[in-house]
Amino acid sequence: MMIDYQLSRLSSPVVDILYLIFNCTDLATRKDHYNDWLDHYYKVLDDSLFQYNLKSSFVYPRDKMDADLKRYGKFCLGLSLVLASVIFRESDEAFDLSDIQDQAALEANPGGMGMMKQGTLVRVARRVQDLVDSFIAYGYL
Repeated sequence: MMIDYQLSRLSSPVVDILYLIFNCTDLATRKDHYNDWLDHYYKVLDDSLFQYNLKSSFVYPRDKMDADLKRYGKFCLGLSLVLASVIFRESDEAFDLSDIQDQAALEANPGGMGMMKQGTLVRVARRVQDLVDSFIAYGYL
C-alpha cells in the first residue's frame, strides 16, 4: 500500500472535502450533487463515530462543519485556482524545471502561463470562472 503524504497536514476535514469536490468535479455536477455529498459525508462520519460509542454532535457538530466550510472556503479556492493551471495543461505544456537556466526567467514566469496553448488558456479561464461561481453560490466568497 502506498501512502501519499504530500498534502498531509493538521486541519479541518472540510479542507479535504472542498479540495476533493472542487478539483475533481465540474460545475454542472456540483450543482446537482454538492449538498448531497456534504450530507453523505456527515452521515458516514456519524455512522463511523457511532461504532466507537461517539456522537458526531459532540465530536464535530454539523453546524461546526458548515461554519468551517465558510471559514476555509477562500483558502480552498486559492488551492483550486493554482491547480487549475496545472491539471488542464496538455502533456507537452508541462513546466520542466530542468530547462530553466536562468533564475530571472523562472521568476518572470513562475507558473509558466506563457507556455500554455490558446486552448489550454480557454479551459483554465472557464475552470476559474466556474470555481468562482461555485464559491459565490455556496457562500464561501
